[in-house]
Amino acid sequence: MPGFSLKNWFSTLCILLVFVFRLQGQTEALAELDSVVETGNPFVLHLHLPNVLGITPQEVDFSPWDSIFPAENILSQSDWQLDARGYVKDVVLIAFDADSLLLPPLPIHLKGGGQALTNPLQLSILPTPSPDDLRDMADIKDIRREPFSWREWLYAKRQWFLLAAGLLALILVVYLIFKQKRRSEAALSRSIQLPPHEYALRRLEALDQKQLWQKEQPKLYYAELTHIVREYLERRFHIPALESVSDEILRQLHHTDFPATLVVQVQKLLIEADLAKFALSTPPATFHPEAMQIARTIVADTMEKQVVEPNPAP
Repeated sequence: MPGFSLKNWFSTLCILLVFVFRLQGQTEALAELDSVVETGNPFVLHLHLPNVLGITPQEVDFSPWDSIFPAENILSQSDWQLDARGYVKDVVLIAFDADSLLLPPLPIHLKGGGQALTNPLQLSILPTPSPDDLRDMADIKDIRREPFSWREWLYAKRQWFLLAAGLLALILVVYLIFKQKRRSEAALSRSIQLPPHEYALRRLEALDQKQLWQKEQPKLYYAELTHIVREYLERRFHIPALESVSDEILRQLHHTDFPATLVVQVQKLLIEADLAKFALSTPPATFHPEAMQIARTIVADTMEKQVVEPNPAP
């Protein structure tokens, strides 16, 4: 035929093939259910469309099913997915009335125009069994006793065991604290029974053995040293030295038989110790052993003289 080239023949053939495939698409869409349909229970409708050249599915027209499945009964729709079988789509539906009917085909719109139709679908909606129906109830089974298990019994009683363990731990802690307190009180009572000068000299010797100022701990050294001296003055001269500041101690000693020659020594020791304890200044290193010697002198020169009773004449 003049003017009708091979290219025109090929184009016409392609158009005819697309037209034929679209005509065939109207009968090749498939709709099927995946399970028995019961009232009030969602079920899935599977839609299949072959992967044919030029056919791409779009939205599904559910208007033919409006009387059975209105829009609120269509719970969800998946997107079209392409796999080995072609295009697939899942639609979740729900029905509330028991019935048996033949659903008409659903139109599936195609990209670029046209549509494909699904097959008619026979649908039987069964009533959901009622739990009140005695025929649906299972037979009553005999009571089966589980064998006794120590593990399960201990697990069930674990709170009581934890409470008992906590109570025992608390009693043990209280007992240890009480025992330690009794030991401390006994040790203190034994120490207090010593004469004030003997008790003070023992503590001064123990402090000297610690070598605190040699270990660059002058603040702690003077704190313990002055506490020993204050405690001695309180027990020996019956003044509240432990509760008083340095100036008050000196004024209180004036009302006792404390030797006036030692007041300057006490004043020097307390002043230097206060400066060290409150981090105002640190006495020179040469004063550290001197402070210990001053404390020993205060105790040795003021201790009570023991009266030796004469032996009775034979």
